[in-house]
Amino acid sequence: MKLRKPFCGIAALAMLAAGALSVQAAAETPGVVIERDGGSWVEFAPEWGEPPARDGFDAALLRQARAAQKEKGRAFRREVGSAAEAAELLGVPLLHSELLETYTDSQKRLEVCCKPSLALQNTTLDLQYRTGECGFSLRAEIAWDEDYRCRYDYVIPDRTESFLYTTGAGQEVEVFRLLDEEGRLVRMCTVFRYGDAVYQLYAWSDGCSVPDGEGKYRPSDGVPEERFLRVLDSLEATG
Repeated sequence: MKLRKPFCGIAALAMLAAGALSVQAAAETPGVVIERDGGSWVEFAPEWGEPPARDGFDAALLRQARAAQKEKGRAFRREVGSAAEAAELLGVPLLHSELLETYTDSQKRLEVCCKPSLALQNTTLDLQYRTGECGFSLRAEIAWDEDYRCRYDYVIPDRTESFLYTTGAGQEVEVFRLLDEEGRLVRMCTVFRYGDAVYQLYAWSDGCSVPDGEGKYRPSDGVPEERFLRVLDSLEATG
């Protein structure tokens, strides 16, 4: 996939905050750097568009929603085996990554939120993987409520860089590189809409440690950028 115009540094932060970068306009869900709580954050506020149809829900999922409502709970979680299983339960095609599925240390969870009327309001498919030197999170969120909104934000350790990239599903996205004061790439993130869902891909290495040649553990060298981009390359629709 083709990379587009990387940019970095303090000047880029100021331009991002002002929304003045023409390179952002090409990305459907651009991020903006803001100052909040005494720190810098990358914030994404995606457009949700028209809600998907409600007629594809799995009958067992609806029964689980009714059971949760009887217990006066408006949300419930269930483990899923894959994005494909979640797509079948919801009746909505979802992106998945066969590359991420090769990582064995994973958590795959579907969270469903309902209205008092038992109508599904929104669902979040949360896929998390650990690879030793870093962790990956691929999250897909779907909303059936026209008024539903969700904001994604990430604290910037020290400085940020950004570039445009095209996913394997053909979506042009803005990728942020978040670096610490030593210049290590400790996090990468992107948020974009594709089909009926808003997707978040996030990788982090701060707090991760790896064994050295003597069997002792040392801090990770950072997020492997090429691996993050390979995951973006591997995204394709289920079904």
